[in-house]
Amino acid sequence: MRPLTRSEAVVVRALLAGEPGSEQRRAEYTGVSLPTYQSLRRKILAAGWVDFRYIPDPVRFGVPKITFSLAHPFADRQRELVSRWSNHPGNVLLWSSPQTVFGVFFGRPDAASPAVAGAPHSAEDSPRGYDLTVDVRRPTAPVYFDFEGLWSRVAGFRRPAAYPRGIGWRGPSDRPIDRSPVPERSRSRAEELVERPFVPDDGTSASFHFRSLLQASSSRRLVSDRLVTPRCFLNLTKLPSYGSWQARHLVFLHGALRPETTAASLFRALYTRTETVPFLFATSERRVLVAAVSPAAGKRVGTRSAVEDALLTTAQKMLQAVDLFREPIENITLDTNHRYDRLFSERVIRAPPVVGLPTPSPSSTRRERPLPTVDRLPRGTAGPRPLGAAPQ
Repeated sequence: MRPLTRSEAVVVRALLAGEPGSEQRRAEYTGVSLPTYQSLRRKILAAGWVDFRYIPDPVRFGVPKITFSLAHPFADRQRELVSRWSNHPGNVLLWSSPQTVFGVFFGRPDAASPAVAGAPHSAEDSPRGYDLTVDVRRPTAPVYFDFEGLWSRVAGFRRPAAYPRGIGWRGPSDRPIDRSPVPERSRSRAEELVERPFVPDDGTSASFHFRSLLQASSSRRLVSDRLVTPRCFLNLTKLPSYGSWQARHLVFLHGALRPETTAASLFRALYTRTETVPFLFATSERRVLVAAVSPAAGKRVGTRSAVEDALLTTAQKMLQAVDLFREPIENITLDTNHRYDRLFSERVIRAPPVVGLPTPSPSSTRRERPLPTVDRLPRGTAGPRPLGAAPQ
């Protein structure tokens, strides 16, 4: 597989950043001509290097609990575990390999357990495993599969355009939280949008859906009302190299914050002191789960990359009970690939939704704080800081 060109890399960044506006504006953002932008966008989506999705707002649709599950299963339980997780009605993402299984599950707040009902890991399945359930009515998942921060560095930009982006919580300075039930008409239209990438092939391309859905007035209204969010995700199993950079490993890190550490300070340390740009950062009850991409490590098989060394070193200073999972991307199977349509088809989302903020726990002694922004400079500032890339 040939490496990406410079033009392809900047269009990938534009898709990941989700720059709003017209086709012309997005082309200007990338610095390429409009015909070139349109041609490359079609090529990138058709090749599967980037996946386009609509994510329903979990708070407005009454599924604010999200469980991130990570397991290193016994060899004789791996298939059974993958089957059980993939059949869970709230499963929207499942990545598996012979050694590691990672899943994301959405659930309603009226479950008896603090975790998503029926999910998903037990000691019988694996000797190592973690379930982290967060309530996204709070700033608990401030980075949710946001690859734009990583790709901005890879492509040689000084700062990202939109990273970090999470899911659910909008921030205290944002517009007031809408607690009203989602109208049935809006719910039906949102369901149609979320399901569109997965309808049987009718001869239209993913690029056509991407363009037409964003142009439709009803789609724009749902996005403006924040019932759904258009997002693009890197497909790491198909992504070519760029320059000398090649995605080699998925790295997951779990630990507990030390008493003097906050989630915000950990994130800032990872972003500013290391070459780690997490695409996932979730926290609950002082526990933290971080996921990142590691490039090629070197000539020796099994050698950790500088990204992994820096991630582990920083984590050991700021976390307790640190556990790191490392899995070659070439071994990963995308069993469930951001299938938010399942939340409707499996009736995890059903009317009327339960919305509003949870009651604070009496035992809570710390105020939850959002992550810091990673830059206060103008968006899209170009700079000379690539991670191993040699832009052409």
